[in-house]
Formats: sequence, structure tokens, C-alpha cells
Amino acid sequence: MKQKTYKLVNILVLLLTVLLLSRALLHQDFSFVLHNPLVCLIMIVTVILVHGIKAFRLYLELLDRKLPFGLFLRQYCKITPVSMILPLKAGDLFRCYCYGYYIGDWMYGIAVILLDRFVDTAALMTVLILFVLPLGNAMPAISFVLLAVLFALSFIYFALPGLCQYWNRYLIAGRGSTRKLFALTVLARLEAAYRDIHRVVQGKFLLSYMLSVAAWLIEIGGLALTVSLLRADLGAAMSAYLLGAMWGGKIAYLSGIILFGTVLLLLLYLVTLLFVGRKEREHEAYRNL
Repeated sequence: MKQKTYKLVNILVLLLTVLLLSRALLHQDFSFVLHNPLVCLIMIVTVILVHGIKAFRLYLELLDRKLPFGLFLRQYCKITPVSMILPLKAGDLFRCYCYGYYIGDWMYGIAVILLDRFVDTAALMTVLILFVLPLGNAMPAISFVLLAVLFALSFIYFALPGLCQYWNRYLIAGRGSTRKLFALTVLARLEAAYRDIHRVVQGKFLLSYMLSVAAWLIEIGGLALTVSLLRADLGAAMSAYLLGAMWGGKIAYLSGIILFGTVLLLLLYLVTLLFVGRKEREHEAYRNL
């Protein structure tokens, strides 16, 4: 039953992703890429480097769960295009679902994706403040939304232990019921996920953060090079790019990055399927029990 539900969710989400990508591509003009091989080269190199760094970062964050690398890579190649294409970061919910399924712990899957999003956002703000502002460019308006996200995630991280402790005492002290048992189970899983994430934060946060900074420097650097070649305004292009990445806007450059990234990840996904190892097959069979 779990396997059937998982496959159905995957099929529906991937179909929606293909429809949205097709619709976006039909309404975009890619002449600036076709008529400028250097822009095309910049975008391809940017996509390869950025996805390589981000995949390694997420694998590092999931290292304690001993997910086979081939299986992890296939999931990354499948999930990342969804995360890029679905608006309002709805793809992150799909990431939580898929990694939670293969890890066997939904709470941990959610916690790791929240950590990954926090590190990525913190690195972006660092790049904007240290490298973009000194060049005389104004901070994009979307930056204030990102700051709010950082504050919210920081609040959850520091407040969660106290909240769990309080509600544990409150629920245990009252009369038992099915709903209270369910609530206590959820709290226990939250606490377990928090302990795991706390270990990851203590041991891997700095490295994950540095990798994220490098990825954003490459991504914004690629955008800056393209903007300079096309003689456009960097501040306006950066605001539009970040807004599109956050909320699903489809500017031509972002659509090009998404298209190149999707093709690259699809090819890599097919390669990993051809060379899947015994360990990965055993892990997938175990999850489908």
C-alpha cells in the first residue's frame, strides 16, 4: 500500500511539473541564448557547478541515515526539477515526502529539508550583503521575505525543545485518550528529529553553509556575467531572478537555467538507473515492504 501511494503521488506531481514546465517554455523567448553561444556556455557551467554543490550538501546532511549514494542521486535528480518548477516552493513538500519515505522517518525528512532551506537562505543573504551591496546594487525586495523565513526557522529551532517539554508534561498529566496518545507520538518523533538535526547542525552546519555560499556565488556570478553580456541592469535582473526562484515567476534567464538543469538531471537520472547497484536495489525493496 505504501509503495502504491508513493508511486501515485510521484506520478501526479511529475505530471503537474511537466505541464508547468511545458507551459513556461512555450511562452519564453530563448533567442538571447540561441544567438549567443557564450551565454549558453555560462548557463550550462553554472547549472553543473551549482547542482553538483547542492547535491553534495544535501548528501552530507543525510549522511547519518546511510542512504545509498546511487539511490540518493536518483532521488535528487527526480525531486530537484520539481522543486525548481512548482511555484511557492511547493516542491519542498515533495522533497520532504520522498526523502521521508526512503529514510523511513517523515519527521526527519521534514527536518532535513528545513535545515537545507535554512542554510541555503542564510548563504544567499550573506552573498547579497557582502558581495552585492558593496557593488552599489540595492537589496532586492524579496530579501525581506527571506529574512523573515530565517527568523521563523531560527525561532522554531530554538523554541522546539521547550515547547515539546511543556506539552509532554501537559499531556502526560491529563487523562489518557487516543488523541493524546497520537499527540505524544508526534511529539516523540519531533524530539527525535530535533536531536538528529541538532547533531547535524553541530557537526556539519559550517561546511553546509560554506557550500551554500559557494553555490550562490556561482549562481549570481553566472547571472551577472549574462547581464553584462546583454548590457542589462544587474539590480533589476537579480530582483526578478530571486523573485522568480521564490514564487515561480518565469523570466527568460531563470527558465533557461531550469531547462538546462532539468535536462542535465534527467540524463543523470537515466545513467544512475542503468548502473544501479545491488545495495540500492536492496534498500528500495526494503522500503517497499
